[in-house]
Amino acid sequence: MIRDYQPNDNAVDYGFKMLDKLKVNDIPEWSIIFDVRHSMVYYKTRVNPEIKYFSMNKIDFSNVIGDLVQNMDTTEDADVFNNFQPYSDKIIRNFLESFVLPILPEEFFTSGGLTIEQYLDRFAKHSNAATTQENQYFRGLWMSDYDQAKDNRKIIINLESRKNAVTGTVYNSNSMTDGTMIEHLQLIGNHLKCTYQTKEGILIQMKGLKWLDGVY
Repeated sequence: MIRDYQPNDNAVDYGFKMLDKLKVNDIPEWSIIFDVRHSMVYYKTRVNPEIKYFSMNKIDFSNVIGDLVQNMDTTEDADVFNNFQPYSDKIIRNFLESFVLPILPEEFFTSGGLTIEQYLDRFAKHSNAATTQENQYFRGLWMSDYDQAKDNRKIIINLESRKNAVTGTVYNSNSMTDGTMIEHLQLIGNHLKCTYQTKEGILIQMKGLKWLDGVY
């Protein structure tokens, strides 16, 4: 089907045609096409097969705002970017009550000894754990391991948290006034990885291991 594509064909329509040909047994819950060149996302769902879309260029990836969500099953067949709204416990609980509880057997929620109310409460609030002070052990200064005799460049990373968004700034030597924002951050257990770009345009990846007092 890729070979049969003609330049005059609508790429999005042809892409969904390809996905329809690939379906197995039943209509999929959703189908998504990414237009990488133009940073566009197109999708449709089984419940509402009208094609929706939004631009990735409109999304703030700076990690200084909270998560955004929307219901994929909107009936609109247009730009749905404005349907995104801040994530909240209430939205998730309403989703569970309206779309999950009606289609799954009660045993699915209560098999672990929970009541349905307990399940709803725990599931809707689980992401709040990241916003509590005791779970933000990573906040503060991290320092690279270096050999002062060979290299006097000490790198310091300051990790901060705003609600459930984590940001980081990289400083060279002992200067804490002219920092560079981290482009990519991964923290699993006590292992830290981050990527940042220097003012000279050099892309650097750092890896660190947590020290007991919080310095890496």
